Amino acid sequence: MTRVEKVIVWLDHDVRSICLLAAVVLAFFLPALLAPEALIWPHSGLGSDISYRHWPDLIRYAESWRAGRIALWDSSVALGRPLAGDATVLFLYPFTVAFIFLPPAFAFNLLDALHVFIAALFMFLLMRVGYKTSRPAALLSAFAFSFAPKFISHLAGGHVGLVWGLAWLPAVLLGLQLAIDGWLLGAALSALALALQMPTHLQMPYYTAALASALWMWQVISHFRSLRDFGSVKLRWLMIVYAVWVISFVLLAAFVLMPLLELLPYNSRAAFSISDATLYALPPMLLITLLVPSNFQFPEWTMFVGIVPLVLSGVACVVGKQRLVWFWVAFAIFALIFSLGTSTPLFEMALAWIPGFSMLRVPTRLWFFGGAALAVLAGLGAERIADEGLRERARRWRRGLMWIASACMIGGALALIGYWIMFQQWHMPTMMRLFVMCLIVGVGILWIRGSVNGYFLQWLLIPILLFDLLPLDSAHIDLVNPRSTFMRSNATLDFLSAQEGLFRVYSPAGDLPYAVAAARGVETLEGLLAFQVGHAVQAIREATGCETSRYATAVPPCLDDRVPNAIPDAEKLGRLNVRYISTKFPLNDPDFKLVFQNDHRVYENLRWQPRARLMNGTADIVKREAGRYEIKVNATAPTQLIVSETWLPGWRAAVDDQPRTVDRVEGALIGVSIEAGVHAIRLEYEPLSWKVGVAISSISLTALILWVIIAWQRKAAQGEVH
Repeated sequence: MTRVEKVIVWLDHDVRSICLLAAVVLAFFLPALLAPEALIWPHSGLGSDISYRHWPDLIRYAESWRAGRIALWDSSVALGRPLAGDATVLFLYPFTVAFIFLPPAFAFNLLDALHVFIAALFMFLLMRVGYKTSRPAALLSAFAFSFAPKFISHLAGGHVGLVWGLAWLPAVLLGLQLAIDGWLLGAALSALALALQMPTHLQMPYYTAALASALWMWQVISHFRSLRDFGSVKLRWLMIVYAVWVISFVLLAAFVLMPLLELLPYNSRAAFSISDATLYALPPMLLITLLVPSNFQFPEWTMFVGIVPLVLSGVACVVGKQRLVWFWVAFAIFALIFSLGTSTPLFEMALAWIPGFSMLRVPTRLWFFGGAALAVLAGLGAERIADEGLRERARRWRRGLMWIASACMIGGALALIGYWIMFQQWHMPTMMRLFVMCLIVGVGILWIRGSVNGYFLQWLLIPILLFDLLPLDSAHIDLVNPRSTFMRSNATLDFLSAQEGLFRVYSPAGDLPYAVAAARGVETLEGLLAFQVGHAVQAIREATGCETSRYATAVPPCLDDRVPNAIPDAEKLGRLNVRYISTKFPLNDPDFKLVFQNDHRVYENLRWQPRARLMNGTADIVKREAGRYEIKVNATAPTQLIVSETWLPGWRAAVDDQPRTVDRVEGALIGVSIEAGVHAIRLEYEPLSWKVGVAISSISLTALILWVIIAWQRKAAQGEVH
């Protein structure tokens, strides 16, 4: 036995195979983990969501947790925003507890590595335990999924909510498959994994639930051949499994679902159009990048999955007779066509017929799941390689297979030459793919001739897959120091942070560095938010003069595209507590006074009004925390206290310790009616839906833990009996 064969035999053990997964993940992320001050950053130069979104958010969450309270509201951007119920901000995602104890950059890098390992681990278990494949086939699927270029490019781009949520997809599918096979606890554990996705990014649990439901329905259809089968034991079991899965998910995710359902009527996406939903759809000409990656590293248009998964998926399609294979083939095709947006009728049909699809943007994100389908098919295809019958068929087909391989390599060579003719340089990704194809053809020939067996070929394909994917993944990643990249202050921000009082700043072009502004306590009217409150966005549009009706993550929506006639209204901005405007362009309104000029002009709004104000009398903020105000008022007549925060039903008010109704005033703000005289007012954002949801989730999680313990004890007892 050669040394290579001895290594393969040693690795052919579940625990050691999992250790191999961990070792590859650790080796890939080691440079980032050994540099605690460095942060994973996109090599593309397109910027990262971490700088303006996740960095300030998670630092703020960690500060509130250290202070012993959970902040349910964030006043730093866009008239304030709810955190409880916003399924895009990683609020109460368990693993973000790392930010309490670790430096932010290291915490991000560590959690990135951890979630790539989680993705690999559960894909390995899905294939090994759920679909009963061999260890090398399961490893191929695990590496193909967790190191898919789309997975890593989004990670580099700071889309950590998307990727951390996606990592739990195989766990959801594994638990559901085990439940279908007879272990009902698997349905509840699958629901737990789905509930873990809820705080990450709403698209991930939605698409995961849709995929898992489709897979369950496929099982039902497979067992339903006639009306007599309707009452069969298997079908009844499938119904029980799905009911337990859905109910468990609703209960475990109630801490997000209940406040989310309360917020949905106020969500600005209710008026989504087709053009809003089809943002960043894949241009049809880029379908070629499914075979050869592009030099343009835009995460949303990253489609390449690797040559090995494509070849093995083809093997699964040609020789696989399982219904499971055809489900994953159909889903991969659906995801690919859907990614093209309105280029095909399928997109509009899905938006019209599938509930919820019409409120999700960026159709190419479904390709995360298309890539997962190809990873599963790769494992199923690799499993077939060990079949001696397949080798005999390949020998009979060897001439046709050689023609196909030759055509692919000739096509790749012609594309490479054409690229050199046009740009006078070689396209390195195409060269790498041609080399990988040569390796695959070479080991395939050895397998057909009988020089290596199918089991050995499965293991040989793993290093070829890693050689194909890891250099490409590494090319997406840079390491940067946050202090020199996005945590640098500027003269404008220094001036603004030195001003006394509680106020907001408006920058028409969104030029203020958000992470630094948040660290300095500077609150901005504008922001970049996935979940937006419709009436707050409308009030900001009117105040800033940005009357465009299109949806954008930018608030106001013309933040990234300055409209010449978008003239700020001093009085309306003043009502929103905007005291300063930072802009590169002059403002001619006499209500805007130039008070600072450097690289930007800073104007003071002479119509500015305090955060808390009375129609008749005075109001002083005595104490303020995230989502909580204590205000002392002296009213000369019955009047209304107006607080410049976004009104939502979760706000609670007490006047002299007596509950009082919170009204929506001036379109979007908080109003509390009071009588004449001196009063102490307490205002707090604490929605009942949040309290009830947390209680339900806590009880449900406790019940699930007890179920696991009881099941474990029963299994141990049965083992002792046997």
